[in-house]
Amino acid sequence: MTFWETIERGEYVMISLAVIFILIVVIWSVCGGTLLRERRRYPRLMQRLRDHLAEGDLENARQISQTYPSPGASSLTAGLNKVGQPMSEVREALRETSQIEYQKMERGSGWLRILAVVSPLLGLGGTLVGIIDRLRDLSESGIRADTAAICGAIAPTIVTTVVGLGVGVFALIAYAFLNSTIASSKRILDELNLEFINLLEEPSN
Repeated sequence: MTFWETIERGEYVMISLAVIFILIVVIWSVCGGTLLRERRRYPRLMQRLRDHLAEGDLENARQISQTYPSPGASSLTAGLNKVGQPMSEVREALRETSQIEYQKMERGSGWLRILAVVSPLLGLGGTLVGIIDRLRDLSESGIRADTAAICGAIAPTIVTTVVGLGVGVFALIAYAFLNSTIASSKRILDELNLEFINLLEEPSN
C-alpha cells in the first residue's frame, strides 16, 4: 500500500488534521501578527496624545485614541474619559480596561492549546480505527495470515498517529510563541499605562 493509498483509507482523519493545521497557522499568524502591528503604533499614539494634552485639547485627544484600534488605545481611551476626576479613578479605569484586553489577547492562545491536545488524539483514533479495519479485512478474506501479513496490513495505519503528533507538536510551538508575544504585549501595555499616568501628572510636578 502506497502512502497516498494510506491517506485515502484514512481520508477523514487526514483531512481533519489538515484543517487543524491550517487553523493553527491562521490563529498563530492573525493573533500574533495583530499584536505586533498594534504595538508598533503606540509610540506615534502617545506622541499625538502628548501634543493634544499639552494644549489642553482633551476632546481631540480622545478622538485620536479612538483612531488607533488596539488594546493600548482602548485602555488610554478609558483613562482619557476619566481625566478631571481623581487620579485613583483614572488608574482604576486603566486597570479594568487592561484586564479586559488581556483576556481578549489570550483567546487565540486558548484555541491553540485545545488543538495541541486534540491533534494527537485524533491521529491515534484514526490509527485504532485503521487497525480494526485491516484486521477485519484479513479475517473476511479467509486467508490464513502470518505475522508478516498482519504487520504489513497494520503498519500503514500508523501514519495518522505520526501526522497527529506532528500537528500537535506544531500547535505547541505556535502556542509557546504566541504566549511569548502576549506576555510582551501585556508588559508593553502596562508601560503605556504608566507613561500615560506620568503624562497626566507632569503639570503638577
